[in-house]
Amino acid sequence: MIARTPRILMLAAMMLAALPLSASPAKSHDEKTLPAPTKGVTVEGSFHDVEVAVKPGDKVRVTVDMEISASTDAKANELIKEYAPTYVEKDGTLTIRSRRKSNPGFNWGFLKMQGRITVELPPDLDLTLDTASGDCVLNGDLGKGKFFADVASGEVRVKGAAAEFKVDAASGNFTGELTRPT
Repeated sequence: MIARTPRILMLAAMMLAALPLSASPAKSHDEKTLPAPTKGVTVEGSFHDVEVAVKPGDKVRVTVDMEISASTDAKANELIKEYAPTYVEKDGTLTIRSRRKSNPGFNWGFLKMQGRITVELPPDLDLTLDTASGDCVLNGDLGKGKFFADVASGEVRVKGAAAEFKVDAASGNFTGELTRPT
């Protein structure tokens, strides 16, 4: 019995090596240019890194890139559709959301998800960033705008300024290089 164990393990390893680890990744690229709202911008991601740059102007420019690999092409494509970004302006706040639209349940099989949400916005708007496992970066001076970030496991980095800062990071870090007193 002991002599057979290495053969069985070798056979199992060869069978696993012959299986594909994942199907082809599904990719998504979405760009929008929208009128700047009057109060603020909220970005809600899931697995996404979020990077925001403050630039003069009267528009908000958004790019959402995602790449999802799953056990099957069909599953990867289904997830790309589930996380498709939405853009809703309500009461002076533009909300950019790329979160799953249905109850995820449990995933049996391989799953790898990565994404980036890039935003350019004018100063003097409040900015709220909310992501589960991505990093959040703010570059620039929000002027009179306030900065709020809520991350579960990502890092928050700021190089700039705002009227007020509030960061809630469950297991992430905050690094700030403020360019003026707040």
